[in-house]
Amino acid sequence: MAESCARLACDWVGTMVRWSSDDSSGGTTSRGARAGALGLGQALGRGSLAVAVVVLVRYLQPEAYGDLAFAIAFVAISAAFADGGFSRLLVRETARAPGNPVLTVWELLTVRLVPLTAVTVPVTLVAVAGISGFPRGFALLTVAYLTMEAIAFGFENAAVGAERPWRFVVAQSAGALALLGGLAILIKADAVTLASAMALLAGASLVKVIAHAGLWDAPHEISMLRGRPLRVRRRLAQALPFLALTAITTVYYRLGVVLLHLLRGGEETAPYAAAFRVIDAIGVLGAILFAVVAPGFARAHVDSPSEVWALWRSVVARTALVSIPVAALLAIFAEPIAEILFGSRYAESAGADLRLLAPCAAFILLLSATSVVVYMGDDTAGIIRLTGLNLAIIASLTLLLAQLAGDRGAAVATSLAEMLSFSGFALLVWRRYGRAKGPACPNGTAPDPNQHLAHAQPEEGHSREARDESR
Repeated sequence: MAESCARLACDWVGTMVRWSSDDSSGGTTSRGARAGALGLGQALGRGSLAVAVVVLVRYLQPEAYGDLAFAIAFVAISAAFADGGFSRLLVRETARAPGNPVLTVWELLTVRLVPLTAVTVPVTLVAVAGISGFPRGFALLTVAYLTMEAIAFGFENAAVGAERPWRFVVAQSAGALALLGGLAILIKADAVTLASAMALLAGASLVKVIAHAGLWDAPHEISMLRGRPLRVRRRLAQALPFLALTAITTVYYRLGVVLLHLLRGGEETAPYAAAFRVIDAIGVLGAILFAVVAPGFARAHVDSPSEVWALWRSVVARTALVSIPVAALLAIFAEPIAEILFGSRYAESAGADLRLLAPCAAFILLLSATSVVVYMGDDTAGIIRLTGLNLAIIASLTLLLAQLAGDRGAAVATSLAEMLSFSGFALLVWRRYGRAKGPACPNGTAPDPNQHLAHAQPEEGHSREARDESR
């Protein structure tokens, strides 16, 4: 079975790389290299964080680890709001920008400072006032982590949209080295505490920001914006639907930790947070999938919208071939996996939570393959209503089930919410692109996305030239 799953995974990754192979020459080498680089960057960034947190589980007491997991979840949710929706807008607009996308990148990064400031300033005031419920030093370190992570996230998505993935890889590599190297130093010095763990996370994010700024040649490129209108209101309005989508996606994966910590405290949060780290690591595949196919979907929405439905079906089918076996393996071997990763102290508690979270592992990948269609489209009507409804559902489920059954209830609520979220987005994609809109397919099968994009290449350049002339 393991060999079959490995074969399926290789086929899935290969398909994603080939699907994104739509460079102007019609070859696959350039685009395939970019896809591989994006995947490597995602693995370095999220993978190193997952490794660090798994190691910290073994050195922190359960209550301290529960507090750290709560702080990380709070940073993730706050960073989503601080982003203001600009991360996904960066991917879409820079992927579509004619010629050099640098001006578009820096215009959006500059306007992005508005929501970033609106979130970080009040959070900082709460930390300074000492009313966060945590020691002031730890709270300030959490704010520093939030600020650096939010800034770095903007640069990361700019690199994805501009298809300059090696900048992304270098910056993520620098952050991963700082994180894992600093963790090794803390362990050797026997200095792993709640405060030192947060300082480590904030420092690694600062390293990423410095690397990104240097790779983008920030002073020179920002100077190119002089005399150019920023269109602040227009960009904020464009980003608003993406803010709802990004926020709801982040809340899905963090609300369980936050509410469980508020209801049951750090000690009972620890096994759920540990088990969810496995799901978060699997989510790296979803992030890779999103990064690989997002630019292609962004162009397909403009150049050949009638093919979006068939492309989505093909990507989802291939993703299901990987995600379903992964979920089954997690459910079967939950306790041994928990013991290997987190130690015997968490084998039974985190293992039981991991088994209940196993369906989430499948739906997190399927949701990535579906949400990318919505993110990269121009028609955002109804998205905010859908995400608001999903947020209400997950909050209600988590509050009810976590109160009744603690960490087990939170695990069930997370899996149910992920299934409902995927169903909602899939229905939205079908209503917009699938109802009598897709091209006729022999035997009811979806067209091969590789063939579609290969055939679309000569038309793509022509359509872009036409759009440039119309502008």
